[in-house]
Amino acid sequence: MNDATVTTENATSATSANAETATKFTRDDIETSYFDPRDPQQIAAFNTLHRNIHSVMSPSEIEYNWDTSKDENGQPKERPQPGFDLAVIPLYKRSEKEGEGNILTKVFIAQIPSPQLVLNAEGGAEFVTRMLRDTFASRIAYSVRPKKDGSIPGNTPKTLEQFMTELRRGEGLSTFSKLAPKMIKTLKEQGLKLITVPVLRQCLSSSAAAESHFRRLKQSTWVSVINIMRKWAVAASLDPKIFDDWLATRDQATFEVPDEIDLSGLA
Repeated sequence: MNDATVTTENATSATSANAETATKFTRDDIETSYFDPRDPQQIAAFNTLHRNIHSVMSPSEIEYNWDTSKDENGQPKERPQPGFDLAVIPLYKRSEKEGEGNILTKVFIAQIPSPQLVLNAEGGAEFVTRMLRDTFASRIAYSVRPKKDGSIPGNTPKTLEQFMTELRRGEGLSTFSKLAPKMIKTLKEQGLKLITVPVLRQCLSSSAAAESHFRRLKQSTWVSVINIMRKWAVAASLDPKIFDDWLATRDQATFEVPDEIDLSGLA
């Protein structure tokens, strides 16, 4: 766990120490990700990402759920707890300009209980069981809930593999994550100035999301983007399955925004 805090403590000097990295790493490269501090390779990856985040974001834009300041002896007041994983969580707000998607406003770096820690805790197995059942039930609900036009999305999961597909999305997303920065750069050059990696993923995986974010763009544009990224994946010897899945299911994927939000209870 000490390796995790070394980068945390020294991150404020990352901008000057990593100027070369800063020219390559952008805010669009920041995605929700998780790291096991007990795995040397994962903690090395976290340290690299953490330095890169500090190279493109100001300290006021980065928060932690533990005290990263130092005491009078120069030692960290708190360290991530044993048995906890580390999570990098980008936070966005909707742009006020139509068609410009979401804007990254902050990155929250958090310690979260590892799955093994939860399973070993009293009541942990029951907690995990309840969360899985709720997740599976939600997948059923989304697949049968009528859209605004009355149609049914379909693709109701039935087999174990189908239920676990969404849970394994991170495996397929690794290919997308490696290729996304290149496509983001291309799209920004074409005029989509505020598109981000998460918004791109939404637009590629759901035609409804693409319509919500960029109403003036034809769905054929996003299909072309998927096909181009698939070619890049094959050329780079990466698994292109996620792009095949998106082509097959993006018209059925749900992405609904409520017509109204009742704020009367907040007055």
